[in-house]
Amino acid sequence: MILFTNGCSWTQGGGLEPFYNTDEERQKLVWPHHLGNLLQASKVINLAEGCGSNQRTIRTTFDYFLQEYSNEPMMAVIQITDPARYEYYITDRLDDASNKPENWAKITPSSIMSDIDIDEVDASSRRDKRLETYTLLEGWYKLVTDCSALAKLFEKHNIEYYFFAGATIVYQSLMPVEYVNYLKQINFIGMDKIWTNEPISDLDPHPSVLGHKQIAENIYKSIRP
Repeated sequence: MILFTNGCSWTQGGGLEPFYNTDEERQKLVWPHHLGNLLQASKVINLAEGCGSNQRTIRTTFDYFLQEYSNEPMMAVIQITDPARYEYYITDRLDDASNKPENWAKITPSSIMSDIDIDEVDASSRRDKRLETYTLLEGWYKLVTDCSALAKLFEKHNIEYYFFAGATIVYQSLMPVEYVNYLKQINFIGMDKIWTNEPISDLDPHPSVLGHKQIAENIYKSIRP
């Protein structure tokens, strides 16, 4: 069985830079690797990127299943991040369907990341305009629809799947109960009890090396009680 994972820096290994020199070393430090060991997975796929949005997670997951998946036995575990994050495609043509990975700019409420040169003023303006109207309610609906879309994709391929939140985000404690109950029905785990994991430091809430092992153990206990 292959373990497929995706998410943001909580899955990619944000903040662990002092502990690895190569991508291969990084992959062995993060929770997908540890969960793969617990599940005795034959292979672990980790598509997460730092500052990634749920929008990016959906895009890259769909791309994988449209282009690379070949019906092998698989489990999917998707880490959900702040719904206020988003991404946009950098192009000067409306009909540009080239879909170059480096042309996707990652936007968080506090940062803008791109692998190519971008107009910082334009990017900041895009972000500010979106955040002017963004509300937590919008985030809840976006979260539910994002998870629903991926659930449908996994069910289409008969793949066992789970979602979880990478951090104690406000929506998890404030979300109306009917939304919470719906998410539980599509395998959103860890909502009844907030998981604890060791952070890198008081200033960096990302999971430490031990924290990643703890996340893997919490996931495993939830899906294989």
